Amino acid sequence: MVELKTHVTHVAVRTTQIPLYKETALYYRSDEGEWVLYKKPGEIISQHRLDTERIPRLFILTEDRESAAVEIQTSFNRILDESLGAGDVKTVHNCLVGIAVETLNEPRSGTMRQARRSVALLTRASTRDPAILKQITNLYHLDYTTALHSVNVMTLTLGFAHKVGYGWRRTLEFGLAALLHDIGKIQIPESLLKSPKPLTDDEFRIMRQHPIMALDVLDRAKMTLPKVRAAAIEHHERINGTGYPFGKTDISLVGQIVGIIDAYEALTNEDRPYRRAAPPGKALQILREETDRGYHMPSLYNRFLQSLSV
Repeated sequence: MVELKTHVTHVAVRTTQIPLYKETALYYRSDEGEWVLYKKPGEIISQHRLDTERIPRLFILTEDRESAAVEIQTSFNRILDESLGAGDVKTVHNCLVGIAVETLNEPRSGTMRQARRSVALLTRASTRDPAILKQITNLYHLDYTTALHSVNVMTLTLGFAHKVGYGWRRTLEFGLAALLHDIGKIQIPESLLKSPKPLTDDEFRIMRQHPIMALDVLDRAKMTLPKVRAAAIEHHERINGTGYPFGKTDISLVGQIVGIIDAYEALTNEDRPYRRAAPPGKALQILREETDRGYHMPSLYNRFLQSLSV
């Protein structure tokens, strides 16, 4: 939803999301610099109006950010539910990325509830048809972002949970944990997240703080689910103690699962401009070598490998 802050009291909205706002008031800035109400709560700007009329750049009040994000997520979830039923994988993927963006932009209790509903919808659909998870992760997306990475890790994690036979609730919690595992990165400067060159030692030290930062974000969002918190803080830990941020060896199961899937997803996508994506076979070979060095549990690696065949 949020693109650019232009004033301390108003926040710009994405043009593509304007039809999704019903209860949120929208404003524009006149040539004289005054804020003018463009759409009252309860009104809808249709896609037809967007296509046929000249719509000014629209904004919401800063104080409406959380409620507006929840409204957008609610709309995405409605479309997600319909698209899952229709087998429209591209729309499903776009909705999931949109939901992840809203959650990362506005991590509050309301957006967390909607994110949980999104994962529940996908968990239910993939219980009926596990193949949809592979179809979602196979969709190419030009703009590789933390939100897209989070969606890919979530779908791979759901596939893993289905393969090993986890129950519905456990699968849901693992999926939500995977979706939110990188939420600490909203505290990292964008210049580091999108650096066109390898990070310096000092920059990497900052980047390595994102698991710790995640707990503060989750606290403020009142997200208390143990699996979500464990995945956020532990997904870069390794069982031989070489990981970060604490060098732990006693790592929760969800931390280990999300950790190995996070590593695989990052290897197989161009998450940095200076690093090319590895083919899945090469990525699995790298993970196998890491497993042999004690990074991952061999049984976990083997189960993940099996889950990719769904």
